[in-house]
Amino acid sequence: IRYDLPQSGQLKITIFDVLGRKVTTLVDGFKSASSEQKVLWTPRNRASGVYFVVMDALGEQHVRKILLVK
Repeated sequence: IRYDLPQSGQLKITIFDVLGRKVTTLVDGFKSASSEQKVLWTPRNRASGVYFVVMDALGEQHVRKILLVK
């Protein structure tokens, strides 16, 4: 999962399933400003389907829909 952070600050990246249940938190802490960064999600024991990546940073929330195909 790729992201960029234009200025340093708290960053939280969480994965939710289609029913809104939290699957995992990938990042939760202070991060330095950076251009493109990557974080790996290894969805062990997860069914194929739609998931949502929610990124909370700098007072904003961004949601991206992803499709897991096994």
